[in-house]
Amino acid sequence: GGNSGVNAVQVAICLGYQKIILLGVDCNYENKIVGSTSGHEVTIKDKMQENDHWFEEYYLPGDRINLPNAEVHHTPNWIELSRKANQHDIEIINCSKDSTLSCFKIQDLQQVLV
Repeated sequence: GGNSGVNAVQVAICLGYQKIILLGVDCNYENKIVGSTSGHEVTIKDKMQENDHWFEEYYLPGDRINLPNAEVHHTPNWIELSRKANQHDIEIINCSKDSTLSCFKIQDLQQVLV
């Protein structure tokens, strides 16, 4: 089980990678989207001027979105992946500076690439 990030790492492991570097895995999501209804599944009400994604039209009026709920849907899956990776001597390094995950060694990307 897991989320898209966990699933991507699982694929890398299946492909035989023994050292995996995580970038952008911070799990510090907010369980709210300004300009949406409330609840776990929200609906975008109006055109948003700003969002925390890469392009302006990421959220459109009428879009229905499940909030990340990281403590239920993300963090436990990363912890389980970390446990299993350690059992198989697979090194996973988290190079995400703002990460809230403590289950992986956190290191600066520049140091890892040297």
